[in-house]
Amino acid sequence: MYSNKAVLFSFGVGGHNAQANRLANILLNELGDFDIVTISDLKKRPEWSDRHYVSGELREKKSHFQLLTNLGPLKIIKTIVKIKKENNIKCIISTGPGISILTSLVFKCWGVKIIHIETWSRFTTKSLTGKFMYYLSDKFYIQNESLKDIYPKSIYAGML
Repeated sequence: MYSNKAVLFSFGVGGHNAQANRLANILLNELGDFDIVTISDLKKRPEWSDRHYVSGELREKKSHFQLLTNLGPLKIIKTIVKIKKENNIKCIISTGPGISILTSLVFKCWGVKIIHIETWSRFTTKSLTGKFMYYLSDKFYIQNESLKDIYPKSIYAGML
C-alpha cells in the first residue's frame, strides 16, 4: 500500500477523458502533496497519473439487453477494492460517465469526499451520471449556466 494521501480521478473515454485531462492540468500544481490515481475504461495511463487502474463500463451503451450479462459492474467493484487496498484515497474527482457512480458510491461509504463536474455537453437536460452524482457529491460543478435551473445547489465553474 502507498502511504501517501491520494486523489482519485474517475472518468471514461472520449469527452470525459478530455475533460479529466484539462482539469488535471489546472489542478496538478495545487495537488503536489497528493498522489494522483486514476480509474477509467481507458486502457492507457494518462501522463499526469501516478497509478492507473483499468475498469469495465457500468453499462453497455449499445444494447440494453445485456443487463444480466454485463460484467462491467463486477469489474468496477473488483478494481475499487484493489484501489482501496493499495492507496490512501482522500477525494474523488469525477467527470463521468457511469463508472464514476459506482466508484463514488463505494468510496462515499468509506468517508471519502466526492467532487463531480457535470459534462460540458449538457445545456438543458441532466446526464444519467449527473442525476446520481448530484446527490452523491460533496461538491457538484456545472460548466453551463443554463443547468443552474435543474441543479439548483450546483456551483457554476465555467468551461474546462
